[in-house]
Amino acid sequence: MFASARWAPRRLWMDVVHRLWRPHPPSRSWVKHARINGYHILVLANEDVGCDIYCYRSFERDETELIARLTRDDAVCIDVGANVGYYSLLFASRAPKGQIHCFEPVPRNFHLLSTSVLLNGFDNVVLNCCAVGNRDGHIGFTVSADSAYSSFLDTGRRTRAGTITV
Repeated sequence: MFASARWAPRRLWMDVVHRLWRPHPPSRSWVKHARINGYHILVLANEDVGCDIYCYRSFERDETELIARLTRDDAVCIDVGANVGYYSLLFASRAPKGQIHCFEPVPRNFHLLSTSVLLNGFDNVVLNCCAVGNRDGHIGFTVSADSAYSSFLDTGRRTRAGTITV
């Protein structure tokens, strides 16, 4: 059976829970602790990524399984747009002899990511509170109310919460 068909009933249930969960507006941070894949992570449970991790203790299952299977214990991994650090922490747990470089420009997410790295005692993670681009300089970065939709471009997918210079 195809992976997408296999997860269709779960995805439907997740959509229902997201709609019920939404009364908590993204403009107010709702920080929650979750334990997933053997490590601790702090998430914003009123945002899409955080809700999946906090409510279901899962996130992008197929990608997670692939990373868990392919990451060597001495791998060098790069997580650009790390958000709250789901993949950074997954890499760190799978590559204890390696090095993980994560980049997250949104200060609130960077703080949660940094705290999660400390909670887990990962010493193989290099934290960078900045964006990554194809040239040096400064540019406006649109921060959406749901930070997963933040970008150099205003995606229009969520209410704009402001702009920072990166």
